[in-house]
Amino acid sequence: MGCLDYIVRVNEPKDFIQNFDKVVHLGNTRKSDRKIVFLPESYNIDVVGNLMEILTMKETTFIPNVLIVAPSTNQSCESYDLITHKYIGLSNHNEPLYLDLWSSCTKQFTKNNNLFPHDMSNMHGKVVKVACFTYKPYVLLDLNSTLVPFGRDGMEIRIIEEFCRWVNCSVEIVRDDKHQWGEIYENMTGVGVLGSLVEDRVDLGISTFVYNVPDDKKEDIFVRSNKK
Repeated sequence: MGCLDYIVRVNEPKDFIQNFDKVVHLGNTRKSDRKIVFLPESYNIDVVGNLMEILTMKETTFIPNVLIVAPSTNQSCESYDLITHKYIGLSNHNEPLYLDLWSSCTKQFTKNNNLFPHDMSNMHGKVVKVACFTYKPYVLLDLNSTLVPFGRDGMEIRIIEEFCRWVNCSVEIVRDDKHQWGEIYENMTGVGVLGSLVEDRVDLGISTFVYNVPDDKKEDIFVRSNKK
């Protein structure tokens, strides 16, 4: 799934989104600026509902750049509405956002709007859910909120807070103190920070994740690093 952009024209676009989400979870490549354009199967008003249902899916809420090209039969010429989802803001992220109209008569857009308006530089207060637990000095929770803003602090907490200051988002802490870092099961469920991530209950996971290199690999890494 290393491709950045996808143009999709299928009978069941919802099936594509579901399978796309699965592949992204299993793949080792992450692209934050992917764009997916859904084209209608035919110029027929009956396909509009099928296309618009894409925006109501949970999987779509994690994709900022989704563009629906939907037939607009109210026009005298063959025309298409260009629609995405709200995505940013505090709520109603799946709400359709009308962008523009393209007409076959003029062969032009009526508004010339940006068809991919979510550049992620301003999320307008959108909540970013962060899985973590107290692990000093990186994450400290349950502090006195009269002394420490929001009752949380720590090196990694400050990084998250600074990130949200830059892109104008809000932080919501999601805790599973019992399982701490947690684990992921074969059926793609899990507990703790890892489980919250794989099940999309959160957007970010912190509390000091360290990759431990097996002893039999350390010598190989050391040798290769010295050859550079």
